[in-house]
Amino acid sequence: MQKRINRKWKVAAIISVVVILTLAAISIISYVNEFSQMVYKERAYHLNETAAQITETVDVALEEQWALLQIMSVRFPTFDSLTTEECISRIIRMENKLQKDGLLFGIVDEKGNVFASNEDKRVFTLDDLNVNDINGKTLAILKPVEDSATEYMTFLMKNESPVTLGDGRVITHTVVFWEMNYYKKIFHTDAYGEENSIFIRNNDGKSIYSESEKYEFINSFDYMDIYPNVQRVNGDNITQIEENIKNGKSSVTAIKTLSDQKTYFITVQPMRNNDWDLVMIVPEEFVSAETIDFASAIVDTASFIALLVFAGLLLLAIFAVKMQNQNILLKQEREYSEALAASAEEAKSANMAKTKFLSHMSHDIRTPINGILGMIAKAERNIEKPDVLRDCHKKIRMAAEHLLGLINDILDITKLETGLNEDKDEPFPMSCMLDTCCSIIKGQLEGKNIELKTDFLNISHDSVIGNKLHIRQIFLNILSNAVKYTDNGYIYFKAEETGFENERATYRFTITDTGIGMHKSYLEHIFEPFSMDQLEDRKTRIGTGLGMSIVKNNVDRLGGEITVDSTLGLGSTFTITFSLKTTDLDVICEAAKERVKSSVDVSGMKVLLVEDNDLNIEVALMLLEDAGINTAVAKNGKEAVDMFMASKEGDYDLILMDVMMPVMDGYEATRIIRSLNHPLSKSIPIIAQTANAFQEDIKKVKEVGMNAHISKPIDEENLLKVLAQFKK
Repeated sequence: MQKRINRKWKVAAIISVVVILTLAAISIISYVNEFSQMVYKERAYHLNETAAQITETVDVALEEQWALLQIMSVRFPTFDSLTTEECISRIIRMENKLQKDGLLFGIVDEKGNVFASNEDKRVFTLDDLNVNDINGKTLAILKPVEDSATEYMTFLMKNESPVTLGDGRVITHTVVFWEMNYYKKIFHTDAYGEENSIFIRNNDGKSIYSESEKYEFINSFDYMDIYPNVQRVNGDNITQIEENIKNGKSSVTAIKTLSDQKTYFITVQPMRNNDWDLVMIVPEEFVSAETIDFASAIVDTASFIALLVFAGLLLLAIFAVKMQNQNILLKQEREYSEALAASAEEAKSANMAKTKFLSHMSHDIRTPINGILGMIAKAERNIEKPDVLRDCHKKIRMAAEHLLGLINDILDITKLETGLNEDKDEPFPMSCMLDTCCSIIKGQLEGKNIELKTDFLNISHDSVIGNKLHIRQIFLNILSNAVKYTDNGYIYFKAEETGFENERATYRFTITDTGIGMHKSYLEHIFEPFSMDQLEDRKTRIGTGLGMSIVKNNVDRLGGEITVDSTLGLGSTFTITFSLKTTDLDVICEAAKERVKSSVDVSGMKVLLVEDNDLNIEVALMLLEDAGINTAVAKNGKEAVDMFMASKEGDYDLILMDVMMPVMDGYEATRIIRSLNHPLSKSIPIIAQTANAFQEDIKKVKEVGMNAHISKPIDEENLLKVLAQFKK
């Protein structure tokens, strides 16, 4: 009888082992598949971010060239009655000042003839571009040199008025040619071992630029079909790619070529200022290679652990009849599951905290920028009204000081620690940069019994080449601390040139204050991030302890030295020494950008503006009313709901909704409006205008029922274009 019972236990144990092993195998397969999908998403995210940065850099470079072309076009009325040769000579002088390799300026007559600034005998044309059909500006990738395969990014703009030269030639257009080799420097990134290849396509999916010929399948990769010898492995399908491009979104997909069974990652990025999109291809092995190695190690470890678990289960089944520890095993498994759940919850909470922090930072930064740009626009419209200008300047200063604190104390130190703050050398006048620092600091001296003394006379070489941003940050951080920790007396800022050799000038800068000084023991730690001297009145002098760390990083980048001497109660002296390359170019302090009035017609529209910030209300009213839009204002979401409920058909054509507001935010207000028993509750367009510009924010805007999303700071042209889409 006992043997029969034992036999039944053994059979039950064997069946249990088989069931457990089967379930474990299914779980492992499911885990491996899910983990592989997580790895793909991580790789796709990094690829998409890198490609987006490349696309943004290209867009910025294109905008820079349009700005150069605009400046050049403005100069052309002064060429009236000159000969063609004299015009070209002036263009060459303008071009030489820029010192840009591969960049050529040119002029175009009414017959389409191009007269470029190159000093060799190459003949430039506009290929199949018809000059007479171009009334504004156009961008194309051409091979403008006869008998040459070199491609140029071509910027063509029609002049406001034609210019008749002394030899009878009529100049109608201005053109800039820039060799594509310049953009190749932007296209390639060390993140993929420079193995990424770039293709540019128009909105019809036609390739207009191919960097590499080794990926033949890309020539047939469009948004409606895919080459027969290519299969998709993961990510967005062709229909999704097409839809994303229409909506101005990016896409990532992984494909495998059937011929050599190699997998490639492809990302499609819409470009901002034209109908093109940028396609980047990277072989699989170069996309987040560290992630793949880590994932392989995890899979191997999981497999090894799985084998150990299987062996343990088998041993437990064999001795199950004799061992009475099932309750202990169940308890251990329950504790393990609870630990896993707790770890997952902690990871989720950390991710939510990070997302919330980034969202708030985006809002805090974009909000003052919106006010600054708006007040600048208002000042430009009222240039002859001193009272309005003074009011604008006051509000700009308040917003700028707030923004400066945020950027200097948070974003800059993050960039320095992660290596994202790239060096960018450019020519600039040393005297102008120093005067700018003093002008900013003087704004902080209002209401204080402090005098700013300067001595910049002993500088022989004023035109230098270097990173103006880093140098200005050095002085502004030290000067700002001097203002913060000085109650009476003066701040003395001295700059002098101490040597010159091999076209490099050495400068010494001394900043002395009569402030409260520092403990000698603290000077050893002054350049450490977040370090602060333990002064008696530290609570009344608010700071983050980041300024001096930024100063030291920037001085090190310049290859310079910085020393500090301080006496508690008497003040501090900072001495900075570094050298810069000099230049013979005549560099100017700043360039003014002419504001062009929008041609979009939205006059007569009736808009309900929902915004809690008074400065942003003023900016928005200026833009909307200048465009001929009748505007009503609600200060929060609840006011907006009440005003909409009380409205009749025809009172409002559209609602312009801020998101983060007191009393009731824009999300909740939109949900309530969409649920009201009102004839227009479901149909009235609601457009979010918000400083929250992350993808999660844009997605949430659509989910609550809004029709579109506009990011702050508000771009007037973009705002009017979006409004025009909903004009009846």
